[in-house]
Amino acid sequence: MSKTKADAAEISFLTFAREVLAQLRQWAKSSVVPEYHDVKTVFEDGCTRETVSVRPNYWSLLRQHDRDLKWISSAATPCIKVHLEQGILKVPSPSGAEGEPVLEPSFEEVCNQLATSLLSPIIDAIESRDSLRVDALVLSTFYRSHRTL
Repeated sequence: MSKTKADAAEISFLTFAREVLAQLRQWAKSSVVPEYHDVKTVFEDGCTRETVSVRPNYWSLLRQHDRDLKWISSAATPCIKVHLEQGILKVPSPSGAEGEPVLEPSFEEVCNQLATSLLSPIIDAIESRDSLRVDALVLSTFYRSHRTL
């Protein structure tokens, strides 16, 4: 893949990420951000101990305000299309009601799943900074690391 195409994909991701961050900040101002307990096991001096911290759960905030993922799918659509055109994202293979594979799923059938995959590096970047203020460099770093998976 040429550098120009890769740059176009990353630019589309950063545009999507900025929109997601702005929307999450707006939702966080108007409602209570759900929390979760982050439990970590610490190994030191031959002993282990657990530390527990309460952290904001931005994925739950998103789901609280966008239960059916219509907003996120709509916001992600241009980015998804660029990533599909460049072969960065692969079309998932959904199953029908009886469990049979859908051979040629429509864009609408796979949009939520693809939007969620593009959301993952954004959520990871937010959690790494413990903030909804994440700069483009951090977002790009997480985007690139997810893209290689």
